[in-house]
Amino acid sequence: MDKWGAVNTKLTKEGDVPRSTVVVCILAGVLIAGGLFVAGMYAAEPVIDEYLNETKGIIHLYDFYDLNIGEDQTAVYFIGSSIIGASIYPPYINQNLSNNDYNITTYNLYISSDTPRRRSIELQNIIASAPSLIIYGVTYRSVTDRAEWPDEQIVLVHSRLKILNDSLQLYSQKERNDLKIKPTIYYKKKFIPNAVSYTPVVHDPTFDYLNDPNGLISRRYYDTTKKPEQILKEANNPKDPWRPIVTNESTRYKQALIYNVQTLQNAGIPVVLINMPLHPLTSEKITDESRQNFYDLLNETGAKWYDMEFGCGDECFIDSHHMTFYGATQFAPRMAELIISEVKSGAVHYA
Repeated sequence: MDKWGAVNTKLTKEGDVPRSTVVVCILAGVLIAGGLFVAGMYAAEPVIDEYLNETKGIIHLYDFYDLNIGEDQTAVYFIGSSIIGASIYPPYINQNLSNNDYNITTYNLYISSDTPRRRSIELQNIIASAPSLIIYGVTYRSVTDRAEWPDEQIVLVHSRLKILNDSLQLYSQKERNDLKIKPTIYYKKKFIPNAVSYTPVVHDPTFDYLNDPNGLISRRYYDTTKKPEQILKEANNPKDPWRPIVTNESTRYKQALIYNVQTLQNAGIPVVLINMPLHPLTSEKITDESRQNFYDLLNETGAKWYDMEFGCGDECFIDSHHMTFYGATQFAPRMAELIISEVKSGAVHYA
């Protein structure tokens, strides 16, 4: 500092080293560190990609769509959230159909936490894959869940998105922004901690959408996690998301269901809606008003729908809404009968 107390900023020597040299060395160090960081991220990318391939079902679902499987067979798609995932076991449904001399193959295309708004992103991919029938599993939460989608469900399949322009009204500004993000290494770096620590376990879902995306080992494992006291607690919780209040107001969450059904129908794909089974303790807590408002919405879609909320006992459920493997095996013949009924009615083209 000079005599006035001001900082002397001249590049004078500090010992035997010019300050300019110190500055250059610091900048060089920063650049080297930055280069090493970038190189490290790119070196880690294969590890990240392996982790994403092992754990993100959305990648495998789009792989399935890319097969255009309905072009060569009579294919029936079940779509919805993990409620569909747990209750639909394609091998048993297919066997029931075969036993009745129907050469029809069913596919469980669930995505965890799916909602109609999230599924609307996939409509053009679904249409292009040419299913003969879509069975759409919904429940009260499907049209009341206001959560935005996890951005990874959009970004990780960015190059395969086929967004319909008239669907944009269903999304928030943040969600519309997500549609523009590409899965660069700078996006994927957020997965590094999980990728490094990830260890596969035998009961992980298989994401094998050609057969069963859960897999038998996973199904049997989750059967062991049933906690009766938790089911009772959820049923008695007025804020439990599986027993929401469905109003008669129009919302974009409800409009998404109508949009999905009508877009698929306009593309020549018949759609059947199912009000999915709930645990009896949860079902009895749904108010008459909520139930009627939900039924009115299902009617508004213009699709045929079946009410299957009732009739499955405690033995069929892991929790308030997910079926056990036993429940799925009991549900399989009912699904086969529904499909056969649709074929006989002429709704499904089958030669």
